[in-house]
Amino acid sequence: MPPEVRECVKLRRGGVGGAAAQRAAQELITQSRATVLISTGFSGALAPGLEAGAIVLGARVLACRDPQAPLAGEPLEADAAWLERAHQTLVSKSMAHRSGTLVTVAEPVFTGAGKRALGAALNALAVDMEAAAVARVARQAKIPFFAMRTISDTVEDDLPEQVGSFLTESGEVRVGQVAKFVLRDPRRVGALMRLKRGSDAAANGLMGAWRTLLTATPSML
Repeated sequence: MPPEVRECVKLRRGGVGGAAAQRAAQELITQSRATVLISTGFSGALAPGLEAGAIVLGARVLACRDPQAPLAGEPLEADAAWLERAHQTLVSKSMAHRSGTLVTVAEPVFTGAGKRALGAALNALAVDMEAAAVARVARQAKIPFFAMRTISDTVEDDLPEQVGSFLTESGEVRVGQVAKFVLRDPRRVGALMRLKRGSDAAANGLMGAWRTLLTATPSML
């Protein structure tokens, strides 16, 4: 990363969920005087054609309290100029990506059927648990916001409900919970390995996207 970029970029791991993301975003504003907030991390796909590792730019975020009855509030729009800069930079490096609506939920959506229904109801690409909170903080502070996420599970993937207990609110892995998941039924090793492959692909995609943005266009920052 160029030194001039390193000086102006502050990364804060918020953790899991809206409350953690809100705290991290507010700290970036108060402690680092952030002039733009970018929500980044893993998401679940809500639309076909998004494989693990795919890059999604959030043009808008919809907060949805109940995925079973997906009525979303006012869209939280991304900053158009920042979104276009990110899009053009990824295009210039031939990095495939899609831009569209993200849905933020309070609880994970575990089933493929649930993800398909949510995506169809809100015409959305991906689901997460943090972007709306970051967008609200940016709106309150009157600074730009956009989201760049990568897919960890496709719209067809069913996730074990226990996955919700695998991480602490700060994002640390609960090794004991993961071990219990496998030890209670060794056949779950296959599901655990699929989760790992999806997470690895998402991490690689996210690192590649950020490396491209931060090295190709330091002027955008």
